[in-house]
Amino acid sequence: MSEESIHTTNPEKKKGKGKKIAIIAAIIIVALIIIGSFGSNDSQTGNNNNADQQNVGVVDNNNNTVETQAPAPQVQTITDGNVITTPTKEVTIKKSEFSYDVMPDNPDSFYSHYTPDAGKVYIVLSVDVKNNGKADIECDELLGVKADYNNGYAYSGFAVVDEGGDFTYANITSVSPLSTQAMKYLIECPEEVETSTAPLFLTITVDGVNYQYTIR
Repeated sequence: MSEESIHTTNPEKKKGKGKKIAIIAAIIIVALIIIGSFGSNDSQTGNNNNADQQNVGVVDNNNNTVETQAPAPQVQTITDGNVITTPTKEVTIKKSEFSYDVMPDNPDSFYSHYTPDAGKVYIVLSVDVKNNGKADIECDELLGVKADYNNGYAYSGFAVVDEGGDFTYANITSVSPLSTQAMKYLIECPEEVETSTAPLFLTITVDGVNYQYTIR
């Protein structure tokens, strides 16, 4: 008859092992909580750093960020006789005037001329443009001209080529390298623009840069 082995477990030993496991688990949980809190702080610090890089402003005495706007670019003012020089162009400002009948500087026996609609008048800007580049430039791409009357009434116009004795269209004419071309820019606007004493200026754009020409 075989003997049966009977193993008995000491209850006290079980309790001791259970306590050790519980203590180890508690230590691990506490360690994970501490590590997580450090990671959260690091993450928040990183987010704050990014926010500081993105926000542009001035911090006042109460640590409040006051948003500021970048200053508007300065617009250079020009007048009769001034020359605007760029790598590709040299623009000489000759004069501006009001006109009800725009004619070439030295009309031939037969010539083209421009008259505005009833109740309107032309602002005429005369310039000479030299092509400093090495390729032809279309005359309708030499520069842009717009008028601003009384701080907000905007008017645009069109360019004509003054060949001396007659006008020709700017969109079919070009300026060859190192050549100079006389141009007129005509802006039709109400007669009030001429008779009023309110502010009036032209914005002349050459190669993406604006220049202000004050008429009054």
